[in-house]
Amino acid sequence: MTTIIIHSLKRLKRKNYLIGIQFFVGFFSLILAMSFIDEVYEMNHQIRILIPDNSIQVTCDDEEIVPNNKEAAIKIKKIQNSIEKVRNNYHADVYMFDTLEFEDKNTMNEKSIKGIMPHYDMMKMISFSLAEGTAEPLYKYNGEKTIPILVSKEMANIYPMGTKVYLHEITSENEMDTDKVFFVVGVLSRQMSYFTGRSSFMIDTIRRGTDMIFFMPEITRSMNLISNEMNVVFIPEGRMNGKKLQKKIEKIYTSNQLTPSLCPISYQIKQNYEGKKMMLAVTAFFSVVLLLLASIGCMGTVLASVLNRKEEFGIYVALGFTQKQLGRLIMGELISVCMCSFVLAGCAFLFMESKLNFIYAGILSWRVACISLCAFFCCIMMSLLIPLKKLKSMSIIDMVEGR
Repeated sequence: MTTIIIHSLKRLKRKNYLIGIQFFVGFFSLILAMSFIDEVYEMNHQIRILIPDNSIQVTCDDEEIVPNNKEAAIKIKKIQNSIEKVRNNYHADVYMFDTLEFEDKNTMNEKSIKGIMPHYDMMKMISFSLAEGTAEPLYKYNGEKTIPILVSKEMANIYPMGTKVYLHEITSENEMDTDKVFFVVGVLSRQMSYFTGRSSFMIDTIRRGTDMIFFMPEITRSMNLISNEMNVVFIPEGRMNGKKLQKKIEKIYTSNQLTPSLCPISYQIKQNYEGKKMMLAVTAFFSVVLLLLASIGCMGTVLASVLNRKEEFGIYVALGFTQKQLGRLIMGELISVCMCSFVLAGCAFLFMESKLNFIYAGILSWRVACISLCAFFCCIMMSLLIPLKKLKSMSIIDMVEGR
């Protein structure tokens, strides 16, 4: 049977190319649409793992940033003292970090490297997902000269597990303390999510471990005004609505001549979905339409092929084929063409994503794969429905005589 199917595919190239192109376009658009939908679901899921959705992010206008370092340092100190009081009085955790920029002068690596330094309660709240190594040295760090770090998978290609890393900090304002020695104690999983910060919407900065990035313990308390204005999230105890907490947070910033915007993470998640809802609906609609058109077009092409191949089928019947075996022959041909289209569509999607990086996860999730496979089998069944009925209605005499 396999030999006959291969021979038929070679002989009916034009018809198979037409079916293949139709299904390629349909499957590609479906995978694309499902990946966009899955991306929103996955991002929302990861955000809730990283930080509770009743958390409150504080942001201030960039225009209010004080250029004078001395004045900025005074404001930062006041803000931090007030934050400590709120933590103690309201039992609220504080999620804050600095995103520092580094460069390696000893190698040909021209990419800048981001270092995330947690503050307050952030370190105890992070659940590090590691491909190898351990995060214990970061929790136990006590001011030693060599600083333990967890590096991303991409960074581990240059600085593998167990190596010393000598980096120059670009963002440091203290010229005497710009060169640092790090030691790689762990490699982050590609699937681990984290925030890179410095945005009015924290969730816009969520990434996965594929960038040149590393985590370090808290070396010094943040003296960066931008981080104190953008990268601070208050997490109320339990499921309280945090209204009292919000008033206290506002007071912290207004007393320092800053106008805060308090944005709950739940609101950010909702806005993220609302902003993409129309695009997701349109993409999903067109992908379904394209697949339906491909299936209907394929149904017509296969039906015409069945009617035109009566004489061929008659020869197979004369050789001892049953109608069930003829049905398997047609099904085998169609499955072969559709499978090639399906695989090519998946490969084309993965290639395009690797070049453009438009999907947050960077890979096809099992949910997208399952939905796409279900659509694959549905399209085959729909395309074969009428052709197989027609084949069943043909008499053996008609097939043998080619009528």
